[in-house]
Amino acid sequence: MSPQPDPPSDRSANLAFTLAPMFAAVVFALILSGLIAFDTGVAIFLACTAWVVYEMTSYQRALDAYHQQWVQGGSTWRSEPELHESRL
Repeated sequence: MSPQPDPPSDRSANLAFTLAPMFAAVVFALILSGLIAFDTGVAIFLACTAWVVYEMTSYQRALDAYHQQWVQGGSTWRSEPELHESRL
């Protein structure tokens, strides 16, 4: 089995990492304004935290599997100039 040529995408982890703090800030503002209860805000904050942890863990597992394929395939990591030359 030959290794995949490109590493796994980090889009979903990046999305969670970007949006979760925004959600937390909005929830904090809603708590201060009295529109939602404190308990509800804490639950939303914990859900955002769990989302980020899940996405980051999922991405790290995919990246580890990608690197393991390269190691098991007997390939070595190539430097950026070598990668550029091989794509020409």
